[in-house]
Amino acid sequence: MQLIKELNGHSGASVSLYDNNTVVKNGYKKARQSADILLSLPFKTPEIYEVTDESIVMEYVNGEDIASFLEQNGNEGIDLLIGFIEKYYSWCFENSTTYNFGEELDDKALQIADTINLASLTNKLKYDMPKSMIHGDFTFDNMLHRDGEFYLIDANPTDLSSIYFDGAKLRQDIDGFWFMRSRPDKINFKISCKRISEHLKSTYAFMNDDNLYCFMLCRILPYCKDDVTIKFLTKEIDRIWPL
Repeated sequence: MQLIKELNGHSGASVSLYDNNTVVKNGYKKARQSADILLSLPFKTPEIYEVTDESIVMEYVNGEDIASFLEQNGNEGIDLLIGFIEKYYSWCFENSTTYNFGEELDDKALQIADTINLASLTNKLKYDMPKSMIHGDFTFDNMLHRDGEFYLIDANPTDLSSIYFDGAKLRQDIDGFWFMRSRPDKINFKISCKRISEHLKSTYAFMNDDNLYCFMLCRILPYCKDDVTIKFLTKEIDRIWPL
């Protein structure tokens, strides 16, 4: 087994790609929880080979990223992607119970209070939401397309376990265009994202909640270190901050 590439993962984890289509993620304190989510979701996910308290050995899914998929498949690709998102939403709703996330939201606001005062924002949030197992980072960066099917990768365990929060994260891509930040030609992607966003917002009321979307952006801003991410977040927060 020969090492091909070393990458920096989320939360300080290291990610190593080997020539036998294997990925090893080390230094990841949520390894077991993340693996449990991937094994439980009724969708295509990487095969898990081995898990410890701080590492995962799993299949490398050599598929198309969502930007490439949309670029290659046009309107048909948009419809297929919408269908996949709706299947995920439906599964989360079908397996949910109503839960009050007031304590969790207040805790998150307190954690970043020295950087951003979210009092005016949290007062506008609806605390009662459907609680279920979720992917935890349901963004285009964590979706791949291979052999006619969509895969979910890199599940992120969280105490904000509602489809409402995953929906707010998806808006980073369909409204903020985060996933195509390195693409020089963005106009076609923006048209595709607008269609996806309009469909989801007309079908699911929670996708129109700008307060929750803004909260989710604000809570990660203090932990960002690179200028590209900080610039994206501040621009998007300024655009939607409820006055």
